[in-house]
Amino acid sequence: MNEPEKFTIKDQPLKCQHCGHDHFSHRRILLNTRGMTFFKLDWLNADADIFVCAKCGHLMWFASDSVSAEEDVSQPTTCLSCRALIPSGSTTCPKCGWTYKEA
Repeated sequence: MNEPEKFTIKDQPLKCQHCGHDHFSHRRILLNTRGMTFFKLDWLNADADIFVCAKCGHLMWFASDSVSAEEDVSQPTTCLSCRALIPSGSTTCPKCGWTYKEA
């Protein structure tokens, strides 16, 4: 898993519903369905964001694209889309163009 960090959901800071902690590890996962798996089309399934509380391990799931990281752009970070390195000071991935800043 990646380093825990702060996130916002629809402009609201994410807080653990169990312990109130504000640092999470983030993963993007596929929401597999039987039909798509039967036809070997799992890649067509929707995906979701999952957050794991760094303090208590509580899982929080979001099926929304309104997740953004409260990252310090003065340090390099990893692109959540293609996993390439985003240089320090940049908010856009040089490889795939993904950005965590709203246009």
